Amino acid sequence: MSSFFSVGGVMSFVWFFEIGLGPIPWLIASEMFPPKSRTAATSIATMVNWLGLFIIGIVFPTMQRALGNFIYVPFAITLSLTLAFSLKFVPETKGKTLDEIQQEVNHH
Repeated sequence: MSSFFSVGGVMSFVWFFEIGLGPIPWLIASEMFPPKSRTAATSIATMVNWLGLFIIGIVFPTMQRALGNFIYVPFAITLSLTLAFSLKFVPETKGKTLDEIQQEVNHH
C-alpha cells in the first residue's frame, strides 16, 4: 500500500508542479526582462531549475529513509512558501506591455 502512496505522491508532485509553480522561472525570464537580457535570464532560470532538480535527486533517498511516508511534507511546505512568495512579490504580467512590466518592477 505504501508503494502506491509513493507513486501517487510522485505523480501528484509532478502534476501540481508543472501546472503551478514549475513554469514560473520561464515566465519571469520571458516577460519581465528586456529583450537584450532575456537570453541570459532564461539561461540562468534553466540552470537554477536543473541544479535544484539535481539536488532533489541526490538528497531524496536519504530524506525518504529518514521521513518514510512523510517524504513529501518538506516539498509541500517548500512549494507553499514559494507560492506565497510568488503571490506577494511577483507582479501580474497578463495584458501588460513590456514597458509597463518594467516600470512596475523598477518601481519596487
